[in-house]
Amino acid sequence: MKKVKISASIIGGDMCCLADELKKIEESGADMLHLDVMDGNFVDNITFGPDTVRGLRSRSKMFFDVHLMIYRVYDYVERFKKAGADRLTFQVEATEYVDDTIKFIKTCNMQVGLAISPETNPELLLPHLAKVDQVIVMTVHPGFAGQKFMEEMVDRIEFLSAMKKNHPDLKFEISVDGGVHLENANKCIDAGADILVSASALFDKKSSMKEIVHKMRGGR
Repeated sequence: MKKVKISASIIGGDMCCLADELKKIEESGADMLHLDVMDGNFVDNITFGPDTVRGLRSRSKMFFDVHLMIYRVYDYVERFKKAGADRLTFQVEATEYVDDTIKFIKTCNMQVGLAISPETNPELLLPHLAKVDQVIVMTVHPGFAGQKFMEEMVDRIEFLSAMKKNHPDLKFEISVDGGVHLENANKCIDAGADILVSASALFDKKSSMKEIVHKMRGGR
């Protein structure tokens, strides 16, 4: 089994103690930090913005993958660049100007990703796959941590994996986000996932985060 990257979503931790949660994530051996930015409009929840990302960046050298679940993505690109984001991933449903937004993010010297919600036709991704570094397959409805993994979304992972195999010029990584835990991690890996985003499962008090990261990555 291939070993995947683990992206630790800090939204699964204690929002009152983000610095402490960041330290736990760093010590766990996770490959990157996943930061869910929600505006209360695109999704029915509000998390944090550039100032919080900036504060966390001052305490860490981890790779920051900022997932924007917001409208007006274009207007916030430079703000998150200045805050310390390494990659900006935005929802394909959030703007009519997907290509322009991709180009602007690249102009700002960041990696770029696209995320797709469960109800969205995955064919909307096809014109953009050669231009992005990551595609996030949402396996829950975006907006809240702790939701149940939607098994039917595994087909989307397989669809994207087949696209990569049939078109070797496509270099994007396939990321899976939503309800990912030890019981379904292998299923995602077998379907072709390169990155597993995990929130609630990593902060499970029954096991150490380091142990969960190791097992989820494919270790024994």
